[in-house]
Amino acid sequence: MKPVRWHPLAIEEARRAGEYYESQRAGLNERFSEAVTAAVALLESFPALGARVHRDYRRVIVHRFPYSVIYREHSTFLRVVAVVHHKLDPDHWIGR
Repeated sequence: MKPVRWHPLAIEEARRAGEYYESQRAGLNERFSEAVTAAVALLESFPALGARVHRDYRRVIVHRFPYSVIYREHSTFLRVVAVVHHKLDPDHWIGR
């Protein structure tokens, strides 16, 4: 397994999404966080699992939420570059 490093903007995207879900229903932030964590754990074990979305970047879908985790595999680690809502601009993260 390769360690995962998070881009600061990806952390911020996940945090804001969790806050939104919590504002909709108590405890939903925790469920969202668990789903994102599970998605990242899956790609840690199987880095090539995600669908290629741009050059060397891949995505894994977050279970039960309309979000994807965008990442790139490097030789010694995985880099999460974005946590993207499916209805937002899908390419806003390019260049991170």
